[in-house]
Amino acid sequence: MHGTNASALDQLVLTLAWDRVDIAKSHVFVYGQQWLVGSLEQAMLDALVMDRVGFVKLLIENGVSMHKFLTIPRLEELYNIKQGPTNPTLFHLVRDVKQGNLPPDYKITLIDVGLVIEYLMGGTYRCTYTRKRFRLIYNNLLAGNRRSGRNTSITPQMRKTHESFGNRTDKKERMRHNHFIKTAQPYKPKDASIDEVKKKRVKDEIVDIDDPEMKRFPYPFNELLVWAVLMKRQKMALFFWQHGEESMAKALVACKMCRSMAYEAKQSDVVDDTSEEMKEHSSEFGQLAVDLLDQAFKQDETMAMKLLTYELKNWSNSTCLKLAVSSRLRNFVSHTCTQMLLSDMWMGRLNMRKNSWYKVILSILVPPTILMLEYKTKAEMSHIPQSQDAHQMAMDDSENNFQQVPENIAMNVFREVQVFDNAEVKHEIEIQTKTRRLPLAQKFYAFYHAPIVKFWFNTLFYLAFLMLFTFVVLVKMGHLPSPQEWLVIAYIFTYAIEKIREVSALHFLTRAYGFA
Repeated sequence: MHGTNASALDQLVLTLAWDRVDIAKSHVFVYGQQWLVGSLEQAMLDALVMDRVGFVKLLIENGVSMHKFLTIPRLEELYNIKQGPTNPTLFHLVRDVKQGNLPPDYKITLIDVGLVIEYLMGGTYRCTYTRKRFRLIYNNLLAGNRRSGRNTSITPQMRKTHESFGNRTDKKERMRHNHFIKTAQPYKPKDASIDEVKKKRVKDEIVDIDDPEMKRFPYPFNELLVWAVLMKRQKMALFFWQHGEESMAKALVACKMCRSMAYEAKQSDVVDDTSEEMKEHSSEFGQLAVDLLDQAFKQDETMAMKLLTYELKNWSNSTCLKLAVSSRLRNFVSHTCTQMLLSDMWMGRLNMRKNSWYKVILSILVPPTILMLEYKTKAEMSHIPQSQDAHQMAMDDSENNFQQVPENIAMNVFREVQVFDNAEVKHEIEIQTKTRRLPLAQKFYAFYHAPIVKFWFNTLFYLAFLMLFTFVVLVKMGHLPSPQEWLVIAYIFTYAIEKIREVSALHFLTRAYGFA
């Protein structure tokens, strides 16, 4: 290769065509070699098209920014490639969600991909590609390209012949973008208050298509992972899973999508191994999620449980626990971390480990005993999702407790430090913390809103209904309905309404999930 006096760019093209990442690493990407940003980005595009995982990794290590590389036109082009491994199920899914026949040369749009993702994920999942803001940006970009006469896609013939990367017509534009792109901060999303969000709604309607950030994605590895899964490129999907953030969420999303595509492939009339292959991919991603949860649980139990219920803003505000349940990932749900979280959620704020049913029933029958029960502190409830009302009450109680603390407590602690050792100081602080009990109103609120209390309430009321119903049936009544009969009628009426609500909700979920 050195004997031909080929440029570094041509050598990169040859090694990419030969799939010799070792040669590219030792002879092409040498110290002191200067590269144009546009050349490396085009090499990245070709590596993705030809499913060269090693070259994708090598290009990232040598300075290719995936945030700057992945734009809306490029991602759409990746979904329409014909080279390398392809997934015919994706085209059939697009046809199903659009509910009509498509021509063989139909170009898949990102909005179509968003509809497919929502169909595969099921439920109330909402993809970013189908949201109003993305549609607005997409349509403005499309209209801007039409007015300027630009063609952002690259024909297959150009990819096959591997023309020189330096002869691209948009080289100057890419160089300009390279100097003016803002630094992405995916790990530190900016929090905005409700008032700020309302003020930005008007600004969001105005999209500047000349701004390079409008064409890019804040989390490019998430988008490329979904692309690799839909295109049935497992090695590439595993590579993108290792990069970026929210690894557990990405594994669960990939598991769910592969499982759904396996079902769709099985329902197809075409006989192939796609269904079994997608099942294997789903199992592989599911095992990755379980292993990651196990590792996180060994390091920090509380943070691992928080990870299960954290709302994923990039995945339709879903949670890892919800994704695992929708994926029917039994190993994940049966994990010790998940079971501990479910147990804590079942108990609510009640702090009881033994004879819980006895204490709950006694407190239901004798309400004053509610004041004698032990309740969890705010720190112990930090990993348990709460309603907005419960959270607000806890915050108000914390503020009240903070205001009621005498000013000399801090000084007393410092005095204890001078006299006693650290162990005694910790013991003193624990005693002061335990003495801060919940107010009476919060105790009753926490008790009656605990799931275990609601369960025993329903059980006791149902037993009372059975006894009352038996009494009404066996005992002869008068001409007018007695109070016992009115109670039975009221219970049956409310029970029927509740069952109608449950059936309606189940019917909605069945239609939404379809195959889940």
